[in-house]
Amino acid sequence: MATFVVIGEHDTPPEGIDTAVKNRFPENIRLNERAWLISAGGITAKQVAENLGVGQGKLTGVVVLQLTGSYWGFAGAGLWDWIKAAVERDNG
Repeated sequence: MATFVVIGEHDTPPEGIDTAVKNRFPENIRLNERAWLISAGGITAKQVAENLGVGQGKLTGVVVLQLTGSYWGFAGAGLWDWIKAAVERDNG
């Protein structure tokens, strides 16, 4: 499994992005109005974007980045629990 962050470029997320994330990647957590973490196996950042419909005339202004096992910050326990579980899946 790999962990990705999906980020909307603008203050308002592209129409349909939330539904696309939920429908195509059920293992996700929404960080805010325009950012999600996704856990998915055997897939690249480009493939995540393609599965969401990014750049195919459906969604624009979206960036997908693959995360490494290194992370740090201050946030709620639920977010850290999700990240820890996703990274543990990534590292098998």
